[in-house]
Amino acid sequence: MNYSKIGDSLSIISQQTLLLNVSREMKSKGPVGAIDFCNLNASTLMDSLSQVYKVDISRISSKPRNGANKPTDFELEILNSMETSNVMDTLRKNGNQVTYYKSITIGMPACIKCHGIPETDISQETLKVIEKLYPNDLAKNYSIGDFRGAWKIQFKDY
Repeated sequence: MNYSKIGDSLSIISQQTLLLNVSREMKSKGPVGAIDFCNLNASTLMDSLSQVYKVDISRISSKPRNGANKPTDFELEILNSMETSNVMDTLRKNGNQVTYYKSITIGMPACIKCHGIPETDISQETLKVIEKLYPNDLAKNYSIGDFRGAWKIQFKDY
């Protein structure tokens, strides 16, 4: 099985699904609506895709907004390596576990409305909602093109 190719495809599907939904919320309800959507639905969306494709799909970041996306020490090493070497993806095998990681960068101006510089890019109203929903948020102060984290695709049938 070509885990890298499948992992790449699934990370693209996951990214497109998440961005499509967040963009829809951003257009109809603005950044606050997009934050509410992410808070309530992003994990459910990934869980649904995980069930369809029989893998575990998640996101990790060294600067998580949601503490559930905090990396392990091993994953932190992967993230640091991806960021410093500009490696786009990597495949790791650990015993009978195969995991594919693909980098996530801040790619759209809309992302900056929730992940940019507070009070410059992020409105006061949006910032208040972020702070309420994510009191330990570290996912701010990004610019377009910055490394944000990685998609993590864990294969179940190895």
